[in-house]
Amino acid sequence: MEGSILWHQLTHAQTNKASYGFRNIFKGVDTQELSAAAGSSSHSPALFEPAGHLSYSGTMTGQPVSRTTRFLRGVGFNLLGHFSSLFLVFFLTPFLIRRLSPESYALYTFFGLFVGYLFLLTFGAGTTAQKFTAEYQAAGRSEDLRQLLRYMWAMHTFGVVVGAALLAILSPWVVRHFMNVPEHLDSTARWIVVCAGLGAVFFSWAQFCSSVLRGLQRFGVSNLFAFLQTAVPLTGSAFFLKCGYGLEVVGVWLVAGQFLTAAMGGAALLFFVPEWRSGPALWPSREQRRALFRFGWFMFLTDLGWVFVFQLDKMCVTYFLPLAALTYYAVPFAVVTKLGFVPAAISNVLFSMFSELQGSGSEDKLKRLFVKTSKLTLLVILPFYVLLFVFAPQILTLWLGADFGQRSTWPLRWVVLGYLCGNWGNIAVILSGGLGKSDYGAKLMWSIAAVCGFLWVVLIPRWGIVGAAFAFFAAQALCTPFLVFHVSRRMARMPLREYLAQSNYGPFVAAGALLGMSFVLRPHATGWLSLITIGLFCGVFYLLLSYALLEKDEKESLIKELALR
Repeated sequence: MEGSILWHQLTHAQTNKASYGFRNIFKGVDTQELSAAAGSSSHSPALFEPAGHLSYSGTMTGQPVSRTTRFLRGVGFNLLGHFSSLFLVFFLTPFLIRRLSPESYALYTFFGLFVGYLFLLTFGAGTTAQKFTAEYQAAGRSEDLRQLLRYMWAMHTFGVVVGAALLAILSPWVVRHFMNVPEHLDSTARWIVVCAGLGAVFFSWAQFCSSVLRGLQRFGVSNLFAFLQTAVPLTGSAFFLKCGYGLEVVGVWLVAGQFLTAAMGGAALLFFVPEWRSGPALWPSREQRRALFRFGWFMFLTDLGWVFVFQLDKMCVTYFLPLAALTYYAVPFAVVTKLGFVPAAISNVLFSMFSELQGSGSEDKLKRLFVKTSKLTLLVILPFYVLLFVFAPQILTLWLGADFGQRSTWPLRWVVLGYLCGNWGNIAVILSGGLGKSDYGAKLMWSIAAVCGFLWVVLIPRWGIVGAAFAFFAAQALCTPFLVFHVSRRMARMPLREYLAQSNYGPFVAAGALLGMSFVLRPHATGWLSLITIGLFCGVFYLLLSYALLEKDEKESLIKELALR
């Protein structure tokens, strides 16, 4: 991961105020219709239920809570966790860069990269634990849940432990052949690699706890751990660097921070999950293990592709370019990654709710759900991407200095466009995965990985970090439309043109107008105050135009909901 944001990316990639009008912004779709759209059985409550209908509300209270309330609450907790982490990242990243040389900061980045690689050895167990925890809890299958928890804990442990041991043994070879480290940093690099292996074990345990809590829709607690996995390593690193210690001590602290969050996660499971503290359980049956393995295998392939696309590029940069180039590439990449917090907050909640379902009911209602959720996601994320694209030079210069403003602007812009393409298809991926089609996401990710791998080898030696960023954009732009087309046709039962007209037209028209206004005002953004003022003005303009482009009944529903509040 990218230096000071390494844990933030890892924890929230596994994973605001929610708009008051969100519940009713779905055109003509009330909560009962959405229940029919999702389809329900005695073991699979509907996606949304009106208040008063029984639905799972957590293991502690047992009080009925509507699914709309749980959705909004879950999104709110997710956004709160992300915003809290972003606050720390924004203020502490410049300090870390000033305290460390570009080469040392790149080594700091490698710590998170190796943790991400080792976490792959859970073989998709994190998402599998979240999905089947939600499904078994909703169905009241307490004994199956006990067996699942033990099995998933084992999956989060053994592979990572073996991988960490091998990484420690092979650390001299890894440093010499893959990290392009200057000779005077060789011993430090080896120590960081060893610490990363040990930290990955504790990180994996913490992610197991977080996945189970998300499956139970305890988003407040799971996001607290996600925040701690960012805050504890980051603040501790800044403290030890301030005291004059080097990367060796920082590496020890990063391991200790993951141990602390894993211990707190285990305590939370004991408190919130009776099945976890009820004694040893048998392994799941052969049929259950087969189902878990099949789902987890495709999630593993997806995760492997994700690591290839979002982390192997850093290895390629250090292989073809000097180590310092990684800092100028990793920081802007991480800045854009942070903007994924909004779709992640929405999709993480949707995934747990979709995972409660056993079948699909009315195709018409499911189509509406797909369209309106996609529309909301675009409405929320587009202004962030547009403003970051336009004001990239000012943001980087004011935040990190003129050197970053000069070297990192176009890498940041290409990555912005790549993330926009990826998040455009985000709801399609979540819909397919939540309904059990985990192979869809795997196929998409490996298509992107194949294109990225080819373009990195061709472009990085020629264009440097700009080539790496452009390769990311090109792969996303080429591959994502195929998945959206497939999901809209096969699962939502609607032509791609109809889907685009209903979900994309309004958001992209508003974003186009915002893009033009931002370029006109950009020369006036010469400091933080003017930049923030222009950003707020553009944001208000975008909100007003977006509202004007809503359909009539969407406006009426939004006004009605706001009036009730």
